[in-house]
Amino acid sequence: MIRVFMCSDNPQKSLDLYRKIKDSLIYLSTDIYQPKLLSTIFSYEEMISFSAKHSIKFGIYFIDKASISSNVSFSLNVSNEILKNDPGAQLIFLTPNIETASFLFEYKIRAIDCIYKSDLSKYSSRFTSAICYALKMIDQLSSITKKVFSYKIGRQIKQVNANDILCISTTKYPHKLQIICTSLEDEFVGDLKNIDNLSIGLAKVSRSCLVNPQRIQSVDLDSRVILLENSVSINLSRNCVKNLLAAMHRLY
Repeated sequence: MIRVFMCSDNPQKSLDLYRKIKDSLIYLSTDIYQPKLLSTIFSYEEMISFSAKHSIKFGIYFIDKASISSNVSFSLNVSNEILKNDPGAQLIFLTPNIETASFLFEYKIRAIDCIYKSDLSKYSSRFTSAICYALKMIDQLSSITKKVFSYKIGRQIKQVNANDILCISTTKYPHKLQIICTSLEDEFVGDLKNIDNLSIGLAKVSRSCLVNPQRIQSVDLDSRVILLENSVSINLSRNCVKNLLAAMHRLY
């Protein structure tokens, strides 16, 4: 899921802009892209802290500032800290004057757009255009850093995008595992413990199963049942509840 943030030096005065960004995201939402705008307008300090704590990757950040050049070192710090925490960040600046554009060039801040707040009537189209470009850039960057999971069936080696995996679990046959992806199912010889150590973004939910937190639709903590995409249902071990919740929390 692609997360969209808005941070401002005066969050209360940014409410109108926040609503217009939200409208643009609803218009752009598709089966492929479902960018989610967080329900909070962050202060700069909160934004830096949040992006560091939650390990955000490929976020879209709207940065609203009345006069960004009034405090150059602080403005540089905000931008650099976001990019340090999220190297794939897409920065979009909102400003009432042209000073910001020259500031971005002068200090080589990697922003994809600088939108002037002088013409409200053009906001929607500018926001939509900037978000579309950000999504395109994220798609290109994520394809470069895409994690691939490989497994062997007989003499054939197969590869799948790790993000497409729903779950990997043991079967009734010793040393044979089942992998369920968004568009395929396979069985192969392997050890679940070795896969757990591969850092491909899967979370352990029992001794016999790993799931992809990004593909979870719901978790019933009373019955301890996880519902994944494609109506795949997985049992959750009591001992793994904290581990799963921590993995899901890192996504938001």
